[in-house]
Amino acid sequence: MSRQVLLNLAGNAVKFTDSGHITLHAGAKAPENNTDGPMDLFITIEDSGIGIALSDQETIFESFRQQSGQNNRKYEGTGLGLTISRKLVEIMGGRILLESSPGAGSRFTVQLRAMPSSAQERSAGRKQEKKEVSFTKGSVLVADDIESNRRLLVEMIQQYGLEAREAVDGSDVLKAIGLARPDLVLMDIRMPGMDGYEALRLLKANPVTAEIPVVALTASATRQEMEKANRQGFDDFLVKPIEASQLMTILKRYFEVDGNAAEQQKKRRVRPDASADRQAACRITSGNGHFSEQIRPLAEKLGCSLRMSDVKLLSRMMREEASSSVDPVFIRLSEEITDAYSALDIEHMKSAIVRIAAYATLRSDGKGTSDGI
Repeated sequence: MSRQVLLNLAGNAVKFTDSGHITLHAGAKAPENNTDGPMDLFITIEDSGIGIALSDQETIFESFRQQSGQNNRKYEGTGLGLTISRKLVEIMGGRILLESSPGAGSRFTVQLRAMPSSAQERSAGRKQEKKEVSFTKGSVLVADDIESNRRLLVEMIQQYGLEAREAVDGSDVLKAIGLARPDLVLMDIRMPGMDGYEALRLLKANPVTAEIPVVALTASATRQEMEKANRQGFDDFLVKPIEASQLMTILKRYFEVDGNAAEQQKKRRVRPDASADRQAACRITSGNGHFSEQIRPLAEKLGCSLRMSDVKLLSRMMREEASSSVDPVFIRLSEEITDAYSALDIEHMKSAIVRIAAYATLRSDGKGTSDGI
């Protein structure tokens, strides 16, 4: 998550600075008498750009808001970057500070408290990195109109030994595939010009490209968006911000891993939503016992410590069971946690988690639904 915050803030600095400088400073401070313990991390991005008026310095952190008087054609964007950055930093227990004035540039400082820094933590991180698999060969085409999003995905893909190319919109995807056929396409649904849906339609209509698997990239984790992507013919989907573990799961479905080439080749010929491994992974029965084993402990854990990776897992598990459920209460709770996660709405996440835990308890106790949930 901290990487996404830096990409958002650095991207803004580049966008609003026509000349001058952009600098990044990072530092850490350990509590007194505890140099091996958690440290406070400070990251500052400073630019000499257009600056921000005092009256706009709070509203720019609101969804879909940009500073007053801004040339929207020149500085285009959704107005969500700072909103998402602030929420991500708050989830990590930190805060973002802003110092700026019109014409004098801006300074954004991210403060993160009590970040792990011991040698033991670093060693554990290195061990985890060594566990990452490598693929024998293959190529991926990454399509996204946001350069920072493309570069991040390309970097992650290349770390796994795969080739990666970039495209900026649907038309660029068609041109790139015409030059060199990729083994997999990761394509943003919403792009200016030709969007992902139109590009997918053209790819599937062409016998030469119809069999290339295409994975949807989307910032929306709503059930409706995912169902639409599936109906349109996407082979799978990834929800932004994309984590390495998510990407690895997708790549394993389409590329050969050393020592397991035959099985991976079989997966590659079968659409993920029809494959036996995916059906097994997604099959969470509606029985009381399985519900309790899978979801109740996770919801109770989140009630004590709100970790976004666990919220994401809970949301996925709820969606998978809701897809085959006829229980209106469960379906509603699934939509609530999914919408809250998608919007990074901490308060709604917390309230949804409390209700999910309560309902899981009712289900495990054999009491069925409750109008009070």
